[in-house]
Order: sequence, then structure tokens, then C-alpha cells
Amino acid sequence: MNIALISTGITAIALAAIALPGLSQSTIQDLRSANTVTISGEVVQLTDDDDFLLNDGTGQIEVEAETAAIRASNLAVGTTVTVTGYYDEDEFEALTLTPAGGETITVVDD
Repeated sequence: MNIALISTGITAIALAAIALPGLSQSTIQDLRSANTVTISGEVVQLTDDDDFLLNDGTGQIEVEAETAAIRASNLAVGTTVTVTGYYDEDEFEALTLTPAGGETITVVDD
């Protein structure tokens, strides 16, 4: 009985030693940016207070951003903007907005 427990313990230690070298640790920052992408284009329409339509020359997508971020970025039709965020169903959820020549604005979801 003791031999079985010792054998099981040695096997568990050996498996852990084998598995750990291939395991990489993620940081919290990695988790936040793991599924984010960056797109750039021209604002072609301000659809309502929280959305705008972005055209990158290959197509258009509705970008969801908060009113405060859109105002802080001074977005208007014709503005070139870089958006970091993620695709959610049929629109792009913005996390940051960076107008050409401007500073990056963080989108705070109210």
C-alpha cells in the first residue's frame, strides 16, 4: 500500500516536471490584449452618440465607442483614426481611439 502511494507520488511529480517547462505564464496585460486588433481608416459617418462608421478602403464597419471618447478624439466625418478593440457580433468594440496626429483616448464603457 505504501509502495503504491509512493509510486503515485513519484508519477505525479514526474508529470508535473514534464508539463511545466512547456507552460508559459501570461500576464494580466497579455489577457487584456490577447483578442484585440488594431484597425485604421476614415470616419465616413457618425451614426449616433456612441457609434461611427469606419472605412479602411477594403470595407466599412460600425465602431462602438462611448460619446466622451468620440468627443475627446474630435472625430468627425473625414477624420482618419486608429482604433484598437475587438470584433463583437456585427460591430467593432473600441478600447482606444487615436486620431491622426492626436493622442490616444481610452474608451470607458459607461
